[in-house]
Amino acid sequence: MAVVFDAEVLSREERIPEQFVWPAEERPAGGGDGDGGVEEMDIPVVGHGVGAALIAEAYRCCDAFYARPLAEKQRARRRPGESHGYASSFTGRFDACLPWKETLSFHCPAPPAPGSGRAVADYFVGVLGEEYRHMGYVR
Repeated sequence: MAVVFDAEVLSREERIPEQFVWPAEERPAGGGDGDGGVEEMDIPVVGHGVGAALIAEAYRCCDAFYARPLAEKQRARRRPGESHGYASSFTGRFDACLPWKETLSFHCPAPPAPGSGRAVADYFVGVLGEEYRHMGYVR
């Protein structure tokens, strides 16, 4: 049976499924915040003139996406051979020592003219539906 990573469900479990338990010598280090957890959203914007308000809105959209039910997030799942989309714990690639994480990546080409970029909004609408359009127009 395939392993499914559903952060909403697994975070309430008393026992961590065996596939997610790493040997002590291979466990990733904690984030240094005292609770052993790491909150990380990799949004590479340093040195690109992106303002704090825009970054905050991007984080808000990320939080909203990851809070959705698994079935909804999987509409954007990464297909075999693709380097973008939603992935949960890389359960399709590995069967042990699974990372306890979810990722969403998408292609974001430079627009041909200022203000004409729709690729990200088109991606969100195409894979998740019209109600996600605003996530592609974070400004």
